[in-house]
Amino acid sequence: MSGDVPGASSNGQSNGVGGIVQSNSQPAAPPAPRSEYRQPQLISSVPPVYPDVARGQNIRGDVVVDLLVDETGKVVQVQVISGPALLRGAVVDALRKNKYRPATLDGKATSAHVVVTIHFSE
Repeated sequence: MSGDVPGASSNGQSNGVGGIVQSNSQPAAPPAPRSEYRQPQLISSVPPVYPDVARGQNIRGDVVVDLLVDETGKVVQVQVISGPALLRGAVVDALRKNKYRPATLDGKATSAHVVVTIHFSE
C-alpha cells in the first residue's frame, strides 16, 4: 500500500477498508426524450335518446363503452363494456355521431381509445 490515504492501494482502487474509491463506470446516458401525448377531446356530441321501452320498464343505470377515435377525430368503433341491454343501442347510436379532436403523440394526430360512461335516470 502507498500514499497518504489509509486503505488506498497504489492503483487507486479501494481495498475495502476505506479511502479512495475509483469508479470504472461510464457516465450515465442522458434520459430518453419524453413523448407528449394528449387524449382525444370531445368537440360535439349527440345525447342518447332514452328508449321508450326502457323508460316504461323503469330501467336505469350506466352504460360504459370503449370508443376508438381515429386520426381525424371520427368515432370508428364502439364496444359496449357494460350496462343494461335495453339502453345499449341508444348509447351506441348516439356515440357514433360524436366528433373529437384527435389524440396527438408528439404533435401528430393518432388514433386512441376513450372510455365513456352514459348515465340514464328518470
